[in-house]
Order: sequence, then structure tokens, then C-alpha cells
Amino acid sequence: MRTILYRYPLPSVEIFISLPLRDTFKRRRFFTGLSSSCPRFAENAVKEIRAAVGRNKVILGLSGGVDSSVAAALIHRAVGDQLHCIFVDNGLLRKNEGNRVRELFGRTFNMKLTCVAAEARFMEKLAGVTDPER
Repeated sequence: MRTILYRYPLPSVEIFISLPLRDTFKRRRFFTGLSSSCPRFAENAVKEIRAAVGRNKVILGLSGGVDSSVAAALIHRAVGDQLHCIFVDNGLLRKNEGNRVRELFGRTFNMKLTCVAAEARFMEKLAGVTDPER
């Protein structure tokens, strides 16, 4: 798994960004024999993440989708409390999806999670918009 680290002008904070998992799967051709490759992929990813992050902190934008959820699980497994997830509830999610994200990642997986209730802000900016490409 190829990793990219970006350093922001905050002391000892790095943001870890992984390439989308589907691209990794395509490059490594994991779709053939996927069931036997997944545990090995996860083990290797955790080792690579741990080595790349070291003692730094990790901030992850968590959408609740598959890519960011898997990334959160792998990073949390690798570095534990060094991970801090940020979830923005924009009001455009499926019914109760924001609550599910908070429950699963905050309570069940016990991850550091900041939830931002931004529904009003998003709805205000979308008021009157009829063209989805705008």
C-alpha cells in the first residue's frame, strides 16, 4: 500500500492519506483470491502505517463511507490513540447515518472522534440551488 504523508504547519501533526483502497486492490490484483489476501493486506497495511506514522499524530476526515471507514480501522489498529477522526454531518446523509458513525467509531471502536454538526451551514449554502453541477 502506497502512503503519502503531508506535513502541515502544526507542531508534531501529520496527516496520513492513503490511496483509495479500490485502486490498491486493482494494482495488487487482490480480486483474485481476495479472501486469502485480505488478512495479509491488513497486516501489511498496519505495519506500513505504524512505520510511516511513528510517534506523530494522525487526523482523518471520516465520512462514514467504505474507504474512510476502512482507513480509520486500519490506522486505529496501527497507532491507536494517535488517531483523531473528524466527522462532518452535512445534513445530506442517509437517515440516522450520523448517529451510526458516532456510535460505531466513537463508542464501539472507542476512537477519538470530533463530530461537527454543519447541517444548517450546508443547507443555507444550498438554498435555491437547483443545478447539481453548480
